[in-house]
This record gives sequence, structure tokens and C-alpha cells, in this order.
Amino acid sequence: EGFFVVETPDGEFYTRDGSFRLDENRQLVTADGKTVVGTGGPLKIEGSSFSLAADGSLLVDGTVAGRLKVVSFANPTRLEPAGESLLAAPPDLEATPVPKEQVQVVQGHLERSNVSPIDTLVDMIAAQRAFEIESKILATNDQLLERSVNQLGRSK
Repeated sequence: EGFFVVETPDGEFYTRDGSFRLDENRQLVTADGKTVVGTGGPLKIEGSSFSLAADGSLLVDGTVAGRLKVVSFANPTRLEPAGESLLAAPPDLEATPVPKEQVQVVQGHLERSNVSPIDTLVDMIAAQRAFEIESKILATNDQLLERSVNQLGRSK
């Protein structure tokens, strides 16, 4: 659980897209160039090699140089899409830092969607067809009732 914190000219945003890279200033940024925020501010790599520990700590030449800022929300469904895989929190929704012990970052891996687009599309088509069939049954039933009422009225 949790979201990475990203800094933009418009303020802080949140993302689960962990596809980070180094920019020309050796600062950790998202794939589209937004600054990734650590617990002490932007994360700058000043060394020859770096890696991320499972708890989100940034190791530069074997020394801890910072830690990814990972936050959670009491009600993450209230986050609003802000484009480019970013989410914005409404003013009354506070970001809570995730304790170091609960963070699990795996370097070199990206989390994928847990939804199969093909299965979802097939399910939607099946639901659409079931709806169409039910609509036709109701329309036919309505026509039969209308005929019975009109024919019963004439027979008397």
C-alpha cells in the first residue's frame, strides 16, 4: 500500500508508477521528468552507483543517502486523477507517511494492473447482450399485454 510523492510546479502529487530514472542533474525523477520526493526533499544521487533497499532507502555507494517518501490515505478512493499517472488529494484528505517497516520496494520491478482487459471486455459484452435480451423480453411481454387488453375489450 502507499503512494510515491512527486513534486511538480503545481505542488505535490501522488503516484504508484515507480518507473524512475535520473535526470541530467542526477536527481531521481519519474519517466516524464517530475521530481521524486524523499523524506528529506528531492533525491539527488551524488556517487557512482546507487540502489534502493526494500524499505525505500536510497543507497549511494553503499551509504544511505535518503529514503523515498511513501504515503497512504484514509480513503484513497477520494484521490482525483491529475493526468500522467498522477493523483491529487482534495484539501481535506491528509497524506500519512507509511512507516519504514511497512514499505516494500522492489528495485527493477514494476507493478502491473490486476485487471485483464480481455476478460473485462468479454464480461462487458456478455452483460450488454443479457441486457438486450431482457429488454426484448419486456417489450414482447408489453406487446402481448396490450393485445390482450385490446382484444378482450372488443370481444364483450
